[in-house]
Amino acid sequence: MADEFTKKLIALGYLTGTEAAAVESGGAGRAGTETPTGLSNLGTFLRERGNPKEAVPYYRRALEIAPAAPKTWMNLSAALLALSRFDESDEAFLSSLRHGYHDPDGAIERRAGIYRKRAPSRRVPFLKQTSGAVACRRTPERLLAREGLSRLERR
Repeated sequence: MADEFTKKLIALGYLTGTEAAAVESGGAGRAGTETPTGLSNLGTFLRERGNPKEAVPYYRRALEIAPAAPKTWMNLSAALLALSRFDESDEAFLSSLRHGYHDPDGAIERRAGIYRKRAPSRRVPFLKQTSGAVACRRTPERLLAREGLSRLERR
């Protein structure tokens, strides 16, 4: 019989068809294990289907278990951004960078582009913040220069 977490996965449609049948019959006992990867994957499943509010607790739970997971931090940041919780989103974004996110330059460039469209007043403060967090990266400096800010104005 499936545990409560697995039942939630089935109810949400995360496990379907033969996967759900295998879990229900007891043949896939590991499917409902609350691992950081499983929790993060479920958060992403929910976020990508338009439920970022429901995704946030799964990301947070995954980070309680594995706090140094840069991809989970980035996914939490995306969910919070979708909810327009900008400060929390930026903090999760920075945590992802600090924990070694695999493509910091690309992530910074994408987020700056999102802020240009959705929240223009947040763009420069975000770039200043990331510039300080990942000083070895050129992307925040390049994008700040594009904004026409001198070095003295950046900090």
